[in-house]
Amino acid sequence: MTLINEQKLITLGVYSLETILPRIGFGKKSIMFDTMYGDVSVKVNSVRMECFRRNQKCIICQLVANRFLLQSFGKLNGTHLNLYFVEDFDTKKVLYTRDHWVPRRWGGSNGITNARTMCWDCNQNKKDKFPPSPLG
Repeated sequence: MTLINEQKLITLGVYSLETILPRIGFGKKSIMFDTMYGDVSVKVNSVRMECFRRNQKCIICQLVANRFLLQSFGKLNGTHLNLYFVEDFDTKKVLYTRDHWVPRRWGGSNGITNARTMCWDCNQNKKDKFPPSPLG
């Protein structure tokens, strides 16, 4: 599985779905994390986080995510939660994305009704196709 910029991301923490899911989505307050670089507040009430709260399975390949990683580009630059499938011993990591099911260029909205959870590879294969093919 391909991950864009994975080598530039610093992982500051690894969390179970059970720990994070109840704390994210619409109407939720930012979460404060204690990291090796100090405390950091992460916004968790976005459409992306609501999408992940509702579904942790890629709608194309059906791979189910099992971890949230607190990550940043640099010390605390752009710290955010990413949803992943992580195999034992970190032998395989698959990043999940919030996909626009109806692409923006085809008039799709940025709202939750047009948001779908999709793994990175399936999202890259789908691109801006509409309607998406069953295999992305």
